[in-house]
Amino acid sequence: MVDAHLTAVVDADELLRPGHQREAGCEASAAGPALQRFVGPSAALRWLESERAAIVSVALQAAGHGAVRPDQLAELTTRLRAFLQRRGHWTDWELLATATVEAAGDSDCWARAAAIGHLELGTLASTRHRFAQAVAELRLSVELFGRTGDELRQGRALNNLGVVYIETGRHQEAADCLERALAVQRARGSELDAAITLDNLGLLHLRRGAREEASAHCLESIAFHRAGASAELASAPLNILGLVRCEQGRLDEAIALQFESRDLARMQGNLYREALALLDLAEAYRRQGELRQAVDCAEQGLEIRRRLGDPYGTGRPSPGWVPRWTRQGSGTAHPDTTSITLYVHGWYSQGTYYADDLSIS
Repeated sequence: MVDAHLTAVVDADELLRPGHQREAGCEASAAGPALQRFVGPSAALRWLESERAAIVSVALQAAGHGAVRPDQLAELTTRLRAFLQRRGHWTDWELLATATVEAAGDSDCWARAAAIGHLELGTLASTRHRFAQAVAELRLSVELFGRTGDELRQGRALNNLGVVYIETGRHQEAADCLERALAVQRARGSELDAAITLDNLGLLHLRRGAREEASAHCLESIAFHRAGASAELASAPLNILGLVRCEQGRLDEAIALQFESRDLARMQGNLYREALALLDLAEAYRRQGELRQAVDCAEQGLEIRRRLGDPYGTGRPSPGWVPRWTRQGSGTAHPDTTSITLYVHGWYSQGTYYADDLSIS
């Protein structure tokens, strides 16, 4: 059953993430009999939605009885992760990654599988803003991939570690990781991985206030996606470029970019990124003074976030939001107004902020 599920999950993943092809060293994906054939991405997404619980349950049962190889678990986790993340199935993602690490153990034979498991756990910890855990898992992943000579996956681990450093304000360490990852990816001819790293370099430069550099990285990534088989994956750089244009005061462009990012995310069935685009679209509308549109987008984005659930487990405050929101303008209510709704949401790739000290006069 694990063999059959894995074959179908790989087929589904390749439809939902165009441009991500089977790689050398992933022979596990070719071992299973044909369980399901998909006529397109929508059919693949429907199958994953209906069969997710069975796929995860069978894999965990097999792992518990030693009836599945660590490399099979590793690839199942990797191939299923994009779906699990975009649909908010955080616990399933963690259980599969943990089972992979436990199945691999300390055996040199399964060091690559262990590295993949730690990469997944580190990426999940980053998504949940558990940054200390994320750094530990990703550093171990980088070390293990280096030990096995898997430079391409080591580059991915470095990219994800760079994202953690961005989120924790360690910008020079982030730059070192991302530049190292980009060098490996370009040397190996992995243009898709390089484009994803360029997205994160764009985000890093945006956080540093280097808007022109951020724009250049995003435009390079967008051009790559549009020229090849991965056009839908341009949702990420379009979102970041929209943030850059918003900071530059080019609000019409920012709004158009966020709409395009949202539409591409919808085509992928990526609720996680659709919510990001909608919340950033709300900010662009707010700056433009289009408050009704801003509220509508914020409500849509927050509704998706509620459907996905809270990846952090609990609300986590951030000291960065206070000056951001105390700076922002004013409005006038109708004399008959008896109540208002105030929306407080996070910045790029962050969760909802919970505020308990608001003043309105």
